[in-house]
Amino acid sequence: MSYNRFSLGRLLSTASMVGSLAASLSLVTVTAQSASAQVYAGGATTPSLVYQYWFDELGGVYNYASVGSSAGIRSFLDTTTTGGALDPATLPGDPDTYNNQGFSNSDGTVAMAASSPPPGLYPYPRVDIGAIDTNLSSFQIGTVYPGSIGTRRSLVQVPTVASPVNIAYNRTGLNTAGNPGGVLRLNRQAYCGIFSGRIRNWNNSTITTSNRGTQVSTNLPIVVVRRSDGSGTTENLTTHLDAVCTPLNDWTIGFGTTVAWPASFLSASGNSGVVSLTTSTSGAGRITYVSPSFVAPIVSGGLPSARLETQYALTSGVDQYVGPTITNTANALLDVTLPANPTPTDYGTLSYQMLRPTMSNAYPIIGVTYILLYGDYSGAPGVSTLIKDFVNYYTTAGTTACTLAGVQGFACFSEAIRAQIRTTVSAITP
Repeated sequence: MSYNRFSLGRLLSTASMVGSLAASLSLVTVTAQSASAQVYAGGATTPSLVYQYWFDELGGVYNYASVGSSAGIRSFLDTTTTGGALDPATLPGDPDTYNNQGFSNSDGTVAMAASSPPPGLYPYPRVDIGAIDTNLSSFQIGTVYPGSIGTRRSLVQVPTVASPVNIAYNRTGLNTAGNPGGVLRLNRQAYCGIFSGRIRNWNNSTITTSNRGTQVSTNLPIVVVRRSDGSGTTENLTTHLDAVCTPLNDWTIGFGTTVAWPASFLSASGNSGVVSLTTSTSGAGRITYVSPSFVAPIVSGGLPSARLETQYALTSGVDQYVGPTITNTANALLDVTLPANPTPTDYGTLSYQMLRPTMSNAYPIIGVTYILLYGDYSGAPGVSTLIKDFVNYYTTAGTTACTLAGVQGFACFSEAIRAQIRTTVSAITP
């Protein structure tokens, strides 16, 4: 496979650790009439490696800039980026909104890119697809987008895949050898306390209880590494924490692509940045949150991820802790549904349906990654056909899409939901 068409910045170094995938023929191919067109997409870092493989299967006409969800949203909503789409440095400031819903940092400044500007075609002449690790809010869909609609008609928001938010940690100085798989176990009170900043040492009794009465360390400070850039992964994690930790009186900082984390937390930009800082030689006791593409087992020798107490365990009174595997992620999707003829807001509810996945062995912290599309691509000949080719590819049973996503730790939605996505996107014009 060749990746020279992809603007992935520093993520290219991560891709070398992922391992090779067998080449296979897709059941969906790029149509001849669109062969001269190019699709410019970008935003979220979490699914970037999945999109890399998908776009490569479809040919060299798809370009992706991994610059973070906030930049993806802002570029998509902005009509003035023809000279530098997806480049946060060139975007005008948007007003901060309720819970910082993807427009800017909490102080109103422009959210910075999660990786260095990639080479080649970047910055792009326009943005055709915005990629985000969270859904647009009803406020953004109903108020902000219509104000910048121009000739692009109604907004289309559809999901691609679901991803666990891995709670990855540096095992140096921690004793978890007696646990299944030798990995750290965290009950809900433990991970709520860690990410709120209330639990600050690995000898805390709540962590000991999680690990079957074994103290994982006699005296080792917990150092949380969080994202410094506007991040959909941050929003997925904090939305879950806001829902499940607030009733425990252990969460007061809300949710969003950026939040007011405790001052003691370390920070780094992008998935690769937080992994690098957590892995560092002085990283004993460090813990972070990250996409599955950047840690073990996807990355050989990478950071391990904790097993978390499930919602099923809490409601059924059983001892059930699960890791962020593809099977446990798929379990979280089993009870999600959509109404007939779903709207962009309806698709957005998928994220909220999975705040407390109730099925047995369902991993508790799940995020949905979405793509944002315009209703009309008349100004870019051939692009709408290429976009439909892409959506048909990842939603059609029998293609390589779900297999390639699974290799990266992501799960596809049910065939019923994928059929609804195809129907929605088929209405795009021309």
